[in-house]
Amino acid sequence: MKKLLSCSGIYLSLSLLLHSTSSFAVYQFLDMNTLPTEEGWSVWAAEGGSAEIITVADGTYNDSDVLEIKGNSYYEFFAPNDWKNNVNQNHYKWWWVETRMRVLANEQGSGDPFIWINEADQLSIFSFFEDGVKFTYPETTDLISFDTSDWLTYYLMGSIFDNKVYLQVEKEGTLLIDDWFIYEPSWPGSGTPGLIFGNGGGNSYQRTQWDYFTYSIPEPSSIFLMGTGLIGIVSLKRHRKNTHKYQ
Repeated sequence: MKKLLSCSGIYLSLSLLLHSTSSFAVYQFLDMNTLPTEEGWSVWAAEGGSAEIITVADGTYNDSDVLEIKGNSYYEFFAPNDWKNNVNQNHYKWWWVETRMRVLANEQGSGDPFIWINEADQLSIFSFFEDGVKFTYPETTDLISFDTSDWLTYYLMGSIFDNKVYLQVEKEGTLLIDDWFIYEPSWPGSGTPGLIFGNGGGNSYQRTQWDYFTYSIPEPSSIFLMGTGLIGIVSLKRHRKNTHKYQ
């Protein structure tokens, strides 16, 4: 697989550059040294699910604290209100979500581990399975197959111009998708406003581990610079290089 991005045009290249250098209207980085609730996140859960910070050794980064979510029912974390205030109310569409995680069990009952991203006018649900990932709402895509029990980094980016969502997956520096996967549903869907991640299962056992979870939304001034072309493409610096807790 390619180790350098083969981006779909200047837009994605410039977006990644601005994401790594611009100021942010909203920025959150959960390094999982403590539960997300200590950082202002809220929980929606049912009896049978649990979440805790544990220490694991994955052979690459030595011992590390991670968030483990497991059980036979849903256990989900909701982002603070800054996401709702800026994305849902102020219509800041150019968001970025990133996480490093793995799926250790998913019996696939009435739900799956997922990231729920609700903009002002678009809901997208990105779901994790034992043998790959796919978008499951408002329209379902084909499974992108790989072993999700490995530690993988997932990048999700919203388009500034429309309702497209861009996806890339990385395993220790190697991209698992040759180019950005573009999700473009034909209708917006509807659901709870906000950004959510966790286990969405009901009556089925799921176990996931999350090394970190981050999201950001650039200031409107940065979006203006992109639109007017005042910033050139110097490099394709990924935001995670500045925030990864092992760097």
